[in-house]
Amino acid sequence: MNLNLAADAALRPFMAGTFRVKQFVKSHDLANKLHANIWLLKTYTIPASMYASQIWATPFLRQGREMDNPLQK
Repeated sequence: MNLNLAADAALRPFMAGTFRVKQFVKSHDLANKLHANIWLLKTYTIPASMYASQIWATPFLRQGREMDNPLQK
């Protein structure tokens, strides 16, 4: 498992989400509304980066397969 490759895979969607949120904030004049910025980051950027981490994760993180790992038992 190459952690650098996994980190790069998670970083790209996170940075793309952050960029899109910045564009949205700028186009809708929300720069001085901190609560709106935080809400947008929590609802858009963090799930985008978590999706990338799930792709590179082990198959034991899938629903219903948590206890299939012999080390987990």
